Amino acid sequence: MIDSIFLVEATARDSAAGADTVLRLASGVGHVTRPNESPANAVWEPRLIVPGNFERRLYGARSTGGVSKAGRGPVVANNADGGLDGLRALAFDGRPLVVRRGPAGGAFPGQFPALFTGTCEQAEVGWRRVTLRVRDRQAEIADKAVQPLLFAGDNVPPAGVEGTAADLGDRPKPVLYGRALNFAPPMVNGSRLIWQVSISTGRPIAVLAAYDQGAPLVAGAQRADLAALNANTPALGAWDWCAGAEGVFVRLGSP
Repeated sequence: MIDSIFLVEATARDSAAGADTVLRLASGVGHVTRPNESPANAVWEPRLIVPGNFERRLYGARSTGGVSKAGRGPVVANNADGGLDGLRALAFDGRPLVVRRGPAGGAFPGQFPALFTGTCEQAEVGWRRVTLRVRDRQAEIADKAVQPLLFAGDNVPPAGVEGTAADLGDRPKPVLYGRALNFAPPMVNGSRLIWQVSISTGRPIAVLAAYDQGAPLVAGAQRADLAALNANTPALGAWDWCAGAEGVFVRLGSP
């Protein structure tokens, strides 16, 4: 007797029909929802061989820090009868995939909580098996910038804090959270020796020290805004700074 079963729901795009469709797979003898459940009378075909294998680590192997790591195995279904051959015409990439587990014959969805929610990478349809490559939600943001603001690269010397097309154009602007030590912010104005520490985050940011090749520079004045920072040249060997709606900037008095 089967105590529990796995249910997999994979959404795909049917370009010919111009609509989404849901592929439903089950382990064991399959599953059918009751007329009073949602969705009603839905069928999970008993084709599921592997419901997926997932693991997550705080950081990579042999490490004591860094970004979290996720490992995932594919969802594998039986296609010996060719019943899933039609999946070749469907688009799965980036579409939702949910893996559930619950008692055989249980009420849906209450007794089938989601074990995994992610997206499909692709569907590989073979003669005997269909393999759904999956990605977890972390993959949806892995290639995205923390913030979308880019340098315009349109400085007209000696004015501007957007860099030039040759150095900073279309590169992400810096954003600072927490306390950061010993980092080199981008120079946004070479004529006036201005560096940008961060965009405005809505929280107070203070610049505590500035160094040139390890040698401390003399702390100057905190200016009211970027306009005041541009209008006042710091003393030689010193630095001024400002924090406002335009961001956080540091200006040096000498190269």
